[in-house]
Amino acid sequence: MLIAEGLAGATASYLWWPASRLHVAHFYVLLGLVALHLGAVAGHAITSRGVLGRMGLGAASGRRQQAARPGEDMP
Repeated sequence: MLIAEGLAGATASYLWWPASRLHVAHFYVLLGLVALHLGAVAGHAITSRGVLGRMGLGAASGRRQQAARPGEDMP
């Protein structure tokens, strides 16, 4: 999607109207995907599944977690 956005923008400079409309359409699709992604992040933060902590963005990211021994679950 990002590559298509760049290509549409580059060709819009030469072909004007048709590629310009495609460039704008790609922009709105990309904007929607970013909004969907941010909504999923907020949903995971609300449901407290620990996803953000595992990514290094939650409360557990400031603490050093011990490595699990074989046969034990990680905290």
